[in-house]
Amino acid sequence: MDDAGIGGALIVQPINYKFDHSYVLDAMSKWPGKFKGMCLANPNLSPHDACAELERLHDQGFCGVRFNPYLWPEGGEGMKDDTGVALFRKAGELGLPVGVMCFKGFGRHVEEIEALLLSSPQTKLVVDHFGFFLQDGEIDETAWKQVLALSKYPSVFIKTSALFRVAKDPYPYESLKPRFAALIEHFGSNRLLWGSDFPFVSDGQCGYGPAKDVVCDAMGLKEEDVHNITGGTAQALFGSWADDA
Repeated sequence: MDDAGIGGALIVQPINYKFDHSYVLDAMSKWPGKFKGMCLANPNLSPHDACAELERLHDQGFCGVRFNPYLWPEGGEGMKDDTGVALFRKAGELGLPVGVMCFKGFGRHVEEIEALLLSSPQTKLVVDHFGFFLQDGEIDETAWKQVLALSKYPSVFIKTSALFRVAKDPYPYESLKPRFAALIEHFGSNRLLWGSDFPFVSDGQCGYGPAKDVVCDAMGLKEEDVHNITGGTAQALFGSWADDA
């Protein structure tokens, strides 16, 4: 982070630790000016218990919550079930933005996402990794249009993260220029935020610093847009980082 000129970062609870948040809590406590945390919602609890758990994690210092749709019970309603709706509403009451990672494709989950948005319009929702419109090496233009269509909901934000996951061309991913332009046109850069997808970005990909530099230098963005995407929007959503305040 220091080498890349990044003052603060949001750590999303790693899936390999499931609902044990102790590692991220430890990092947050050791470097309070550097790290904020996004916890992981537990959809396998009753609505009451899931919300109580979310409230406890909020009290411990987490400033956002991830909904991983693949943790929801199979064969049910997915994220729009009673637990999902209750968690989404509780997140809004607590001021916790909800991040949604549609790893297997945005189209699979757009109905669930819209149901959540309609159930609690005040809850802010962040779509991770451009909505994963690249699936099995092919661009799903229908899914991309569905991502852009969410701009009608003022509570929706898009994380322009993990560029290597949604670009068919190598670094510096120039094929994503029109995607950035379309997102800015539909959402405005004040509803876009960058994410590295570290450590995966350093595993045979361009690396942490270069991933940030792509947004700053290679996408042809205006200075104001770069400011919003690389920090301004994140601080509006999650609060100021002490090192950047």
